[in-house]
Amino acid sequence: MKKESEHIQRQKACEMVAFMPIMQSLGLSEVDIAGEAPDVRFEYNGLKIGLEVIDCYPERFDMAKEGAIKKLCSYLKGELYSKGIYGLHSVCLKETIYDVRRISNAKEVILEETIGLIKNTITTENCKYVHSVGSLVSIHSNETHLQLSVNGLYQIKTPSMEDILACVEKKNTLYSTYDKTLDEIWLLVYIPTNENHYSTRGVKPLTDVKTKFKRIYVSDWIHNYRLIYEQI
Repeated sequence: MKKESEHIQRQKACEMVAFMPIMQSLGLSEVDIAGEAPDVRFEYNGLKIGLEVIDCYPERFDMAKEGAIKKLCSYLKGELYSKGIYGLHSVCLKETIYDVRRISNAKEVILEETIGLIKNTITTENCKYVHSVGSLVSIHSNETHLQLSVNGLYQIKTPSMEDILACVEKKNTLYSTYDKTLDEIWLLVYIPTNENHYSTRGVKPLTDVKTKFKRIYVSDWIHNYRLIYEQI
């Protein structure tokens, strides 16, 4: 029971983080987050409003890329160590490596370029995949450490409308379960993907969506928000 209670408390805290920028824009001072179906309740313009919150994770493909990058990092580290190339090496790959299959298929070329840059036998202009390499070699250590990143991987990105619409459609199926004493039900699609730097700043309004929600908002981890749908 204690673990379940702690989970509910964390969930409600996350819902408030998601709702906070909208709450401030509406000039609300008090909301009720104790219940469910919907998650948040408040009064606005004389109406009893209920707001349902759903998390949207548009980073699936990025997670696949990051998984491939971790495998590549392990491969490079092992190969450098086996060749007696010790020290701490920070390797940054070019954006041309974005494709997951390319990350796996190009590992031998990436290794060759990395070694060439460490030994100063080639320049980055001659590299297809490696953007830069920084090395700190210790004469007292025979260990190899590697930090691997992709140039531009963590630039701010906009989630796809397909991801957002999938969330709307999921909650559409639950609409009949929401408290019928409320005057309006709104939906908030929250983008909590700070690991992948998604932002709602580029999200466009929904122009062709079938839903009973009176309003649909999106918000993100850096407190951007947008009203992307409103029934007239």
